[in-house]
Amino acid sequence: MFWFEKFIWFVTSENYLVIGGRNAQQNEALVKRYMDKNDLFMHSELHGAAVCIVKNPSGNPVPDLALNEAATFEMCHSPCWESKVTAQVYWVNANQVSKTPPTGMFIGTGSFIIRGKRNFLQPQKLELGFTVMFCISEESLANHIGERHLRGGEATGDFDSLSMQRAESIQSSVTNEESE
Repeated sequence: MFWFEKFIWFVTSENYLVIGGRNAQQNEALVKRYMDKNDLFMHSELHGAAVCIVKNPSGNPVPDLALNEAATFEMCHSPCWESKVTAQVYWVNANQVSKTPPTGMFIGTGSFIIRGKRNFLQPQKLELGFTVMFCISEESLANHIGERHLRGGEATGDFDSLSMQRAESIQSSVTNEESE
């Protein structure tokens, strides 16, 4: 089991891992423990919306397709889903998110102060998909290297690079065993 499986999550078409909180405590944990300096913080201005983190270990700009997919995910995990209306979603860099309120103000659990410019997106549809994931054996993992091709070109996502590294190490160990 991966650490992010206790949250709501998905992998974008561009192989970026997007993680959201199920409640205020998970929102707090996502930002305090798991958000890194290159990640993006995504939220809707509606009360009760999940906090989403777009994991970006490379630090390269996140493609528009991945941002739009994450914005749709964010909106579908907000009060928009129940009321069946769309709303704007914004993203900011990790360094713009703070838990330090202005003097005399209190910030509750799961709430954050955003400093600087918010980058707004307008998701087009309230639409979620369902995916069945399965695990292949260690022996056949090496046969699946490079199967997931990106639309934008070069692999930059977190999820894809981890699977590629694991598959390559297994392939080299299988090759070493065969040569002995």
